Amino acid sequence: MTGLLDLAAELLLQILEDLGPEFFRQDIRRLAICKRWHALAWPTFIAELNLSSSSTLRLTYISKRSAFLTPLRHSVKTARLSLQGDNDSSFCSSANPLNHPKALESYFQDEVTLDERSARLNAPLHALASILPPDSTTRLRSLQLRVHGGNIPPSYLPLHPAPVLSLVSIVSLTSLDLDLAGHVTFWPEENRMPEVHLCAVLNNLLPQLVSLRCRMGSMCEHLLHPPTCDDHEGGKPLKRMKELIVNASIPTGAHYRYPFGCRRPRVDVKAMKRQMERLVGLMENPRLVRLMCHAVEYDVYQLYARDVVPRGRCLVMRADEAWDTEGGKRMVDPFGEDKDGGVVGEAGL
Repeated sequence: MTGLLDLAAELLLQILEDLGPEFFRQDIRRLAICKRWHALAWPTFIAELNLSSSSTLRLTYISKRSAFLTPLRHSVKTARLSLQGDNDSSFCSSANPLNHPKALESYFQDEVTLDERSARLNAPLHALASILPPDSTTRLRSLQLRVHGGNIPPSYLPLHPAPVLSLVSIVSLTSLDLDLAGHVTFWPEENRMPEVHLCAVLNNLLPQLVSLRCRMGSMCEHLLHPPTCDDHEGGKPLKRMKELIVNASIPTGAHYRYPFGCRRPRVDVKAMKRQMERLVGLMENPRLVRLMCHAVEYDVYQLYARDVVPRGRCLVMRADEAWDTEGGKRMVDPFGEDKDGGVVGEAGL
């Protein structure tokens, strides 16, 4: 009778892929059965990275002291990085921080504190970008970046653009999940585009993506422009795209606010909805195309999922629900065609 370890390498690899990385995480000793098993199991084990701030920095340290980096870059298929900024008692997370000018003035004058907090937040992003450079990361399909900044005002502790741009430039990517709501990623001057415009960068990636989920502290309708194409007047066909979710609601304690625009005080939700409808015409077989936003009803903030596909569906959502949920209460779109993105008035800013 043939033993498991006597099987051909191709069969063993298929078995290991079916077991998945979680099988080895449950007991790391499962990697050490024998040298042949380890050589085949190791790529499966490192195919999925779930990282926090501390584990990313540890991974950087380990990679400098071993021959670990090259096989990692050629094996990892999914990378998830979740970062949480600091909390500070000077700020109230349930209200607009601009209501606390004395706290902001005191905090902003402490440049050392700002630099230290910014360095701590951005260090893991720089580390991951150095571990997975675009020119030598060959199999990464799915990237998830989630950054939330505690209760420090986002414009006072921005993300660094370089590592974000490096990571989203990996050519093998087909799925992007960016939740950078805690910070204004690239702070623009009034009426001018920022020096690095992430919306334009992501827009260029649309033809290669199967799924895009996006929420950022600042964004604009350029994110959803139909990609230009000389052969197609309406834009380049999005043959791969199955899922597109843009979340235009940022929680601030008990309330929500809209993201800043890239060259205006607030994102233009109405324009983003129009662009999303145009993009659907370029997709071959979309499964879910959704814009998430909020409204104030009787002094209560409510989050909504407004679906372009399935057409016309509107769901009431909770802040802690998955963005692709389909189980929310269905209702008539409270915004309507005339009030798209405007019903919240000043309260939504």
